[in-house]
Amino acid sequence: MKRFNLVKTAFMLAVTAMIAVGCTKPDDPNNNGGGNGGGNNGGNNGGGNNEEPTTTVSVTLKTPQNVKHTTALLGAVANVPEGEDIGQFAICWGTEENPVTGLDNTIYYYNVPSFDTLVFGFQPGTTYHVRAFLRAGSGDYYSEDKTFTTRDVTDMSLYDSIGGYPYVDLGLPSGLKWAVYNVGTNSPAGRGSYFAWGETEEKSDYTWYTYKYGNYYDDVLSKYNDNDNLTTLQSIDDPLSMNWGNGWHTPTSDEFEEFCQHYYKIGGITIDDVEIWIFTFPNGNSIFLPKCGYKSGTGTGPEGIYATSSVGTSNRWYNIVFKFYMTALQGTGREFGFPYRGVHSSL
Repeated sequence: MKRFNLVKTAFMLAVTAMIAVGCTKPDDPNNNGGGNGGGNNGGNNGGGNNEEPTTTVSVTLKTPQNVKHTTALLGAVANVPEGEDIGQFAICWGTEENPVTGLDNTIYYYNVPSFDTLVFGFQPGTTYHVRAFLRAGSGDYYSEDKTFTTRDVTDMSLYDSIGGYPYVDLGLPSGLKWAVYNVGTNSPAGRGSYFAWGETEEKSDYTWYTYKYGNYYDDVLSKYNDNDNLTTLQSIDDPLSMNWGNGWHTPTSDEFEEFCQHYYKIGGITIDDVEIWIFTFPNGNSIFLPKCGYKSGTGTGPEGIYATSSVGTSNRWYNIVFKFYMTALQGTGREFGFPYRGVHSSL
């Protein structure tokens, strides 16, 4: 299993028409300390304030809690004599035993007796070592080394389901729940099925000549056109509604916009030569989107792209899609075959 780090870049794909919607990241949830990774809850837990004064300095590492695919809740307690100043207080981690503090693997606190912090950016299915560090008086102190193992991508034990299909709560303002995997597969690492926009069955050739609702070259568009004013897939034309039922549907462009406005961190992993993008949200939950490409004619394009249920308003021959590298929404031809990820709004 190869792993890689991804960065967000902006680029334009060659499409006949393009509708761009920019996305912004949420406020940094790690607002209590320096370093990379966490800090939602640091510095407010007391940590020995009511105990008898100690005569020696030590630091106690809390057992890692709430370990998920890319996040874990880590914490520590400083034990110092009464009146002793606490300087640097930190948590550090790594894949080797007895990690030490550094720039990329440490979260620092100052003048607090204890902390708990939600750390982001771990790789799924990986064992990490963690230690706490304390600078007090004239000495530096490390805690004992403890380990934890993050959840594997295919670990389904964290999820509840609707109609037999698992979902993840990303903590979105709308309360929308996102499916754990694509329609047409049962694994977060699977590509799943491809559908032309407005079609609910797979086919071998994805062109205007085989498209259900019209041929661009003949200038004939029989549905979701300028006359019927339909801008969102009806249930009968929605691959999620028709294949999963139970209230599942393809996300609208607004629902995908909410997604890309509120994710906190992007990472990635490669499984069986498939790049899987990991979007982690401030509540610590992650969603995995395989880079499935898209179907054009009888071939498969290379891009990371997912369909929304929204049609273009300026040109009805195009539907709106979500593109990984831009973390943005754009328009592309309805005749292509796209992967689909479902959402549910009833919970």
